Amino acid sequence: MNCQDLHDMLDAYLDGELATKERQLAEAHLGACSACRADAMFQQALKTRLCQAVETSAPDRLRQRLCSVLRDCERQRPWLQRHKQTLRHAAALAAGIAIVAGGWYYRNANDEAAVEGLVQASISSHRRHLPLDVQSSSGESIRSFFRDKVPFAVKLPQLPSQHARLIGARLSSLRGRDAVLLHYLVDGQRVSVFVLDPSALPREELRAASGYQVMIFRRGGAGYTVASDIDRGKLMRLISW
Repeated sequence: MNCQDLHDMLDAYLDGELATKERQLAEAHLGACSACRADAMFQQALKTRLCQAVETSAPDRLRQRLCSVLRDCERQRPWLQRHKQTLRHAAALAAGIAIVAGGWYYRNANDEAAVEGLVQASISSHRRHLPLDVQSSSGESIRSFFRDKVPFAVKLPQLPSQHARLIGARLSSLRGRDAVLLHYLVDGQRVSVFVLDPSALPREELRAASGYQVMIFRRGGAGYTVASDIDRGKLMRLISW
């Protein structure tokens, strides 16, 4: 199994839907490929957060009705017992769809537009090569410089020092929200890490656009977007801290 094969069946693997042989092949590949392993961990985290959001946001009456329908189906079609877990996932997804359709929003209705806007803003800022407000490899110096300039704590990501070298930072803005732009060199390639209030992030995302990779995520009470033209595997390894 190669990386493309794993990518094509990753959702099925994470949902426990693969046959034994396919699952074993996927697990063998994940054990040997750190990039795919990091991708799988990221996707699993997203799935977990989605399920948690649905479970906590769906109204009780809706969840009870879905469970009742499931029980009726299982009584009428014994073979459905074998696929109970898959059906429960489907019910959770149906609940999510019903929530959105009926006005039960656990995310902003304009999430997709907000994500795309954040991706494009991150790429645009990364391309500009604007001068730095502070040139330093010291995280403490950068935190101190921005302490009274942005309304959130500037938490620097703990990127692997053997690959990522901090160059400096500047005050920035993404879609009208204050951000601190950290410049790193990773194996000679420039990487832009934007630190911002986590509430400014519509959701977590990994997306390719215009020849760039952009990752949007929250960690340790801070929000981050990362933009670079390094390849997807290297970015996943870099951010798996």
